[in-house]
Amino acid sequence: IKHTKRIFFNACLMTCGYLLISTACLISGTSMSGLVMSLCASVMHGLTMCLGESTILGYMKGFPSEVLVGWTSGTGFAGVCGAGLVVLLLGFKFQLFVIYLTALCLVWIYFFAFLYLNNQKCKFAALEENAGLINPQNAEAAHKDVDEAKDNVKLGVKQVFGLLSKIWWRCGSLCLVYYFEYAVFTSLTDRTI
Repeated sequence: IKHTKRIFFNACLMTCGYLLISTACLISGTSMSGLVMSLCASVMHGLTMCLGESTILGYMKGFPSEVLVGWTSGTGFAGVCGAGLVVLLLGFKFQLFVIYLTALCLVWIYFFAFLYLNNQKCKFAALEENAGLINPQNAEAAHKDVDEAKDNVKLGVKQVFGLLSKIWWRCGSLCLVYYFEYAVFTSLTDRTI
């Protein structure tokens, strides 16, 4: 499946998640349906984060490593910035459902930014071809949005365990960082609002 189709599906799923959480915010009282809707929206957003990140990481294999470093720094900052923006807007007395509906704009800005970068990538490939840097046999593939995932090695259980044996300590430290980030942020939010 092409990366553009994956990102489009991801944006649609994220849109559904934001609509669901916005609707859940409108349900008042101790209704169980609001909680269930919130949980479903959380699961949807978790899925979109996993799908989006894995898609972008696969897409970036054709870019220089500096681009990947910049992107990962941005995703790390996005969690803090997004949560901080919610707290700031709540401080200005915005209602939660308005904040989440406003976030829908960001989803589609992200999608169209991806399309723009994909078009730039194709234009750059055309420039490389004109300069003689690309083999003419590969030129047609460079001009269109090809399925870059077709040459990937199939990932099986053995490969996953082999990979985890090499990076378990990084995963563990990141889990601790995120745990403390959200634990501290939640405590801070609870005390300020």
